[in-house]
Amino acid sequence: MEKISIRHSFVTKICLWMLGTTAAVFIASFGTSLWFASSGMLADGHDKANLELDKALLYVTDEMENIEGAGNNFAATLGKRDHTLTETEIYTECDKFLEANPAVKGVAIGFEPGIFPQYKKGFSPYVMRQDDGTLKHSLLSDHYDISRKDWYRKTKEAGTARWSDPFVEVNGNIICSYCIPMKSKDGHFYGVLAVAL
Repeated sequence: MEKISIRHSFVTKICLWMLGTTAAVFIASFGTSLWFASSGMLADGHDKANLELDKALLYVTDEMENIEGAGNNFAATLGKRDHTLTETEIYTECDKFLEANPAVKGVAIGFEPGIFPQYKKGFSPYVMRQDDGTLKHSLLSDHYDISRKDWYRKTKEAGTARWSDPFVEVNGNIICSYCIPMKSKDGHFYGVLAVAL
Protein backbone atom coordinates (compact mmCIF):
# COMPACT_ATOMS: atom_id res chain seq x y z
CA MET A 1 0.00 0.00 0.00
CA GLU A 2 2.85 2.30 0.66
CA LYS A 3 3.96 1.94 -2.90
CA ILE A 4 0.52 2.94 -4.09
CA SER A 5 0.39 6.00 -1.87
CA ILE A 6 3.87 7.08 -3.03
CA ARG A 7 2.74 6.58 -6.57
CA HIS A 8 -0.46 8.49 -5.95
CA SER A 9 1.56 11.13 -4.25
CA PHE A 10 3.92 11.41 -7.24
CA VAL A 11 1.03 11.44 -9.72
CA THR A 12 -0.73 14.02 -7.59
CA LYS A 13 2.37 16.19 -7.59
CA ILE A 14 2.70 15.93 -11.36
CA CYS A 15 -1.00 16.73 -11.82
CA LEU A 16 -0.77 19.69 -9.50
CA TRP A 17 2.39 20.89 -11.25
CA MET A 18 0.72 20.57 -14.68
CA LEU A 19 -2.42 22.29 -13.38
CA GLY A 20 -0.38 25.13 -11.85
CA THR A 21 1.71 25.54 -15.01
CA THR A 22 -1.41 25.51 -17.18
CA ALA A 23 -3.10 28.05 -14.91
CA ALA A 24 -0.03 30.32 -14.99
CA VAL A 25 0.16 30.10 -18.81
CA PHE A 26 -3.61 30.75 -19.06
CA ILE A 27 -3.46 33.76 -16.72
CA ALA A 28 -0.44 35.19 -18.55
CA SER A 29 -2.10 34.66 -21.95
CA PHE A 30 -5.41 36.07 -20.72
CA GLY A 31 -3.72 39.10 -19.16
CA THR A 32 -1.69 39.79 -22.31
CA SER A 33 -4.79 39.43 -24.49
CA LEU A 34 -6.78 41.68 -22.17
CA TRP A 35 -4.06 44.33 -22.21
CA PHE A 36 -3.84 44.33 -26.02
CA ALA A 37 -7.65 44.30 -26.35
CA SER A 38 -8.13 47.18 -23.91
CA SER A 39 -5.41 49.19 -25.66
CA GLY A 40 -7.14 48.54 -28.98
CA MET A 41 -10.57 49.39 -27.57
CA LEU A 42 -9.21 52.58 -26.04
CA ALA A 43 -7.62 53.62 -29.33
CA ASP A 44 -10.84 52.72 -31.16
CA GLY A 45 -12.86 54.75 -28.63
CA HIS A 46 -10.59 57.76 -29.14
CA ASP A 47 -10.93 57.43 -32.92
CA LYS A 48 -14.73 57.23 -32.71
CA ALA A 49 -14.91 60.18 -30.30
CA ASN A 50 -12.71 62.28 -32.59
CA LEU A 51 -14.88 61.34 -35.58
CA GLU A 52 -18.05 62.41 -33.73
CA LEU A 53 -16.37 65.64 -32.63
CA ASP A 54 -15.34 66.35 -36.23
CA LYS A 55 -18.92 65.72 -37.39
CA ALA A 56 -20.29 68.09 -34.75
CA LEU A 57 -17.73 70.74 -35.66
CA LEU A 58 -18.63 70.47 -39.35
CA TYR A 59 -22.34 70.74 -38.52
CA VAL A 60 -21.87 73.82 -36.33
CA THR A 61 -19.55 75.46 -38.88
CA ASP A 62 -22.05 74.76 -41.66
CA GLU A 63 -24.92 76.23 -39.61
CA MET A 64 -22.87 79.31 -38.76
CA GLU A 65 -21.94 79.85 -42.41
CA ASN A 66 -25.59 79.46 -43.41
CA ILE A 67 -26.61 82.04 -40.79
CA GLU A 68 -23.90 84.41 -41.97
CA GLY A 69 -25.00 84.09 -45.60
CA ALA A 70 -28.69 84.53 -44.78
CA GLY A 71 -27.93 87.48 -42.47
CA ASN A 72 -25.73 89.21 -45.04
CA ASN A 73 -28.41 88.75 -47.72
CA PHE A 74 -31.09 90.11 -45.38
CA ALA A 75 -28.92 93.11 -44.49
CA ALA A 76 -28.34 93.78 -48.20
CA THR A 77 -32.09 93.55 -48.87
CA LEU A 78 -32.84 96.01 -46.06
CA GLY A 79 -29.94 98.21 -47.15
CA LYS A 80 -31.45 98.68 -50.61
CA ARG A 81 -34.27 100.59 -48.93
CA ASP A 82 -31.73 102.82 -47.15
CA HIS A 83 -33.65 102.76 -43.84
CA THR A 84 -36.89 104.04 -45.42
CA LEU A 85 -39.00 101.06 -44.34
CA THR A 86 -41.93 101.70 -42.03
CA GLU A 87 -42.20 99.94 -38.69
CA THR A 88 -44.80 97.53 -40.08
CA GLU A 89 -42.66 96.78 -43.15
CA ILE A 90 -39.66 96.06 -40.91
CA TYR A 91 -41.63 93.54 -38.84
CA THR A 92 -43.01 91.97 -42.04
CA GLU A 93 -39.50 91.60 -43.50
CA CYS A 94 -38.26 90.06 -40.23
CA ASP A 95 -41.18 87.61 -40.26
CA LYS A 96 -40.38 86.58 -43.84
CA PHE A 97 -36.71 86.16 -42.97
CA LEU A 98 -37.50 83.85 -40.03
CA GLU A 99 -39.98 81.81 -42.07
CA ALA A 100 -37.32 81.29 -44.76
CA ASN A 101 -34.61 80.37 -42.21
CA PRO A 102 -35.88 77.79 -39.70
CA ALA A 103 -32.47 77.46 -37.96
CA VAL A 104 -32.63 81.11 -36.89
CA LYS A 105 -34.07 81.71 -33.41
CA GLY A 106 -34.73 85.41 -33.83
CA VAL A 107 -33.77 88.62 -35.58
CA ALA A 108 -33.32 92.11 -34.13
CA ILE A 109 -32.54 95.45 -35.67
CA GLY A 110 -31.18 98.13 -33.41
CA PHE A 111 -31.52 101.54 -35.05
CA GLU A 112 -29.44 104.55 -34.07
CA PRO A 113 -31.32 107.18 -32.05
CA GLY A 114 -33.15 109.63 -34.29
CA ILE A 115 -33.77 107.23 -37.18
CA PHE A 116 -37.28 106.70 -35.79
CA PRO A 117 -37.73 109.93 -33.77
CA GLN A 118 -41.10 108.86 -32.35
CA TYR A 119 -39.22 106.32 -30.18
CA LYS A 120 -37.43 108.26 -27.48
CA LYS A 121 -35.50 105.17 -26.30
CA GLY A 122 -34.69 104.19 -29.88
CA PHE A 123 -36.39 101.75 -32.21
CA SER A 124 -35.18 98.16 -31.91
CA PRO A 125 -37.67 95.61 -33.24
CA TYR A 126 -37.09 91.98 -32.27
CA VAL A 127 -38.91 89.03 -33.80
CA MET A 128 -38.39 85.75 -31.98
CA ARG A 129 -39.42 82.22 -32.89
CA GLN A 130 -41.30 80.68 -29.98
CA ASP A 131 -41.14 77.00 -29.02
CA ASP A 132 -44.47 76.35 -30.75
CA GLY A 133 -43.15 77.90 -33.99
CA THR A 134 -45.12 81.14 -33.77
CA LEU A 135 -43.36 84.49 -34.12
CA LYS A 136 -43.41 87.04 -31.33
CA HIS A 137 -42.79 90.75 -31.92
CA SER A 138 -41.28 92.98 -29.28
CA LEU A 139 -39.15 96.07 -28.83
CA LEU A 140 -35.77 95.52 -27.20
CA SER A 141 -35.69 99.20 -26.24
CA ASP A 142 -38.57 98.46 -23.85
CA HIS A 143 -36.17 96.18 -21.92
CA TYR A 144 -32.79 97.89 -22.12
CA ASP A 145 -30.64 100.53 -23.81
CA ILE A 146 -29.35 98.70 -26.89
CA SER A 147 -26.41 101.09 -27.33
CA ARG A 148 -24.91 99.58 -24.14
CA LYS A 149 -25.30 95.96 -25.23
CA ASP A 150 -22.20 94.23 -26.61
CA TRP A 151 -23.96 92.86 -29.69
CA TYR A 152 -24.78 96.43 -30.75
CA ARG A 153 -21.87 98.44 -29.33
CA LYS A 154 -19.04 96.13 -30.43
CA THR A 155 -20.47 95.76 -33.94
CA LYS A 156 -20.78 99.54 -34.28
CA GLU A 157 -17.20 99.97 -33.04
CA ALA A 158 -15.81 97.25 -35.34
CA GLY A 159 -17.73 98.47 -38.39
CA THR A 160 -17.81 94.91 -39.73
CA ALA A 161 -19.97 91.84 -39.27
CA ARG A 162 -19.07 89.68 -36.28
CA TRP A 163 -20.36 86.95 -33.97
CA SER A 164 -21.35 88.08 -30.50
CA ASP A 165 -20.33 86.28 -27.36
CA PRO A 166 -23.17 84.15 -25.95
CA PHE A 167 -25.57 86.22 -23.87
CA VAL A 168 -28.93 85.94 -22.11
CA GLU A 169 -31.70 87.44 -24.21
CA VAL A 170 -34.78 89.24 -22.88
CA ASN A 171 -36.73 85.97 -22.53
CA GLY A 172 -33.98 84.26 -20.53
CA ASN A 173 -32.59 82.06 -23.31
CA ILE A 174 -28.86 81.94 -23.98
CA ILE A 175 -28.17 82.92 -27.58
CA CYS A 176 -25.33 83.93 -29.84
CA SER A 177 -25.92 86.42 -32.65
CA TYR A 178 -24.36 87.19 -35.98
CA CYS A 179 -24.29 90.99 -36.00
CA ILE A 180 -24.07 93.11 -39.13
CA PRO A 181 -23.60 96.90 -39.18
CA MET A 182 -26.29 98.63 -41.22
CA LYS A 183 -25.06 101.50 -43.38
CA SER A 184 -26.81 103.87 -45.74
CA LYS A 185 -25.87 104.10 -49.39
CA ASP A 186 -23.52 106.96 -48.52
CA GLY A 187 -21.80 104.80 -45.86
CA HIS A 188 -23.45 106.38 -42.78
CA PHE A 189 -23.99 103.90 -39.93
CA TYR A 190 -27.64 103.68 -38.85
CA GLY A 191 -27.95 100.44 -36.89
CA VAL A 192 -27.13 96.78 -36.33
CA LEU A 193 -28.92 93.70 -37.64
CA ALA A 194 -28.54 90.74 -35.27
CA VAL A 195 -29.43 87.20 -36.33
CA ALA A 196 -29.81 84.96 -33.28
CA LEU A 197 -28.79 81.31 -33.26
